[in-house]
Parts: sequence; C-alpha cells; structure tokens
Amino acid sequence: RVFAQTFALSSLETELCDLLLRGLDPAEVAALKMRSIVDVNAAIAALLAKLGCKNAAQLVRLVMNLPADKAGMMHTDSTFLLVDPA
Repeated sequence: RVFAQTFALSSLETELCDLLLRGLDPAEVAALKMRSIVDVNAAIAALLAKLGCKNAAQLVRLVMNLPADKAGMMHTDSTFLLVDPA
C-alpha cells in the first residue's frame, strides 16, 4: 500500500508491478490475468513511464534503492513481495 501511495499507483498497476518484480514476463502476465499480450504490454509501458523507468531492470533498481519501510515492500535476495504494513 505504501509503495502504491508513494507513486500514486492504482490497484491494477500495483498488481502488475508485483508480478513483474516476481519475474513474470508479459506473456505470463497475460495468461495469468487472461488479457491480451497487447493490453499487457501497453499497461507495462504506462507503468514504467509513470515510475520514470525505461525497462523492467530500472524498475527493479528503483525498488531496491527504496528503503523497505518507505516502499512498503520486503525484499530478500531476488524475491519481492508487496506488503501491507498494517
């Protein structure tokens, strides 16, 4: 929730971010969410633009460089979990 509030992300954008951070590629996200790959790619492009990232690697760097308490996330090794601090 804190991460989403920090970047004014909608619940769908937050979920997409979480799936990308878990390592899913656009095709896997599309299959999981039963959406077209075109829709998923458009959503990813919009999410990355909103966060000021050019690609998923920059998204990971953004998250890794945020303090865990401010990001509302827990990360261990390469596993990221969006958490609700409440």
